[in-house]
Amino acid sequence: MGIKILVRLAGGLGNQLFQIAKAMQLTDDFKDIFISTQHLKKYKTFHDYVLPNVINTDIFNVASSFDDYIMSARLPKLIEFSIFGISLVSDRRTVSSQSKVRYSILDGYFQSESLDNLKILNKILLRQMKPVNEVVIHVRGGDLIRLGYPIQEINQFYKKALEKATQFSDKSYKYKVITDDIKFTSALPSLNGYEVLTGKIEDDFYRIGSSRVKVFYNSTFAITASALGFDNSICISSGKNLDGKKRQHLIKNELIVDK
Repeated sequence: MGIKILVRLAGGLGNQLFQIAKAMQLTDDFKDIFISTQHLKKYKTFHDYVLPNVINTDIFNVASSFDDYIMSARLPKLIEFSIFGISLVSDRRTVSSQSKVRYSILDGYFQSESLDNLKILNKILLRQMKPVNEVVIHVRGGDLIRLGYPIQEINQFYKKALEKATQFSDKSYKYKVITDDIKFTSALPSLNGYEVLTGKIEDDFYRIGSSRVKVFYNSTFAITASALGFDNSICISSGKNLDGKKRQHLIKNELIVDK
């Protein structure tokens, strides 16, 4: 009998994809992966369950609720133990040997690991990432506003990033801004005059992945989409996570723009 992986989904689509990739690395039988969606609505910033619109979730076991005291209490993030065939796994520690483990409970974002680990998701993407002559500029609002990021700092980043993007595009390239927050985007002078798109989250995800040049600022969503895109694209970013800390791993052909 294979090891059972229980995943407590948390955060937005990008975070959820990091979690699924980690679970897939721990077992060869993806039907042994059990996904709990019941905690997604417990965060200050609302995140919906959109994984089925991006990856094939039919290969997993998905439930809106579990009898899951351990996941509700977030024990994997509080303590480390592996006993009686149960292992608690979080992004704060490495995974110990799974040889005698029957159940692993995952809780964390796992963003400190190599972005190459995300490549395992390529086999279950619903769409193929085909290169398109576009410079896609991703702008998120919500969390940046909540965390108090200065809008002047964000605007300065996009101004410098777009200057760099011109080095990797020609007249055939179209510039597109994709965002979930038009009001926030309109307050950034550096993006005035560009076409702004507000589509479905899955369409935005694949648009980022397919573009030949990607521009994004402190966004896990854009990081995962870019990491799963084709290898010869150019990524222009802040090189930081949402918490403002430098990322430990960069995407191939990723260029960092300082504020």
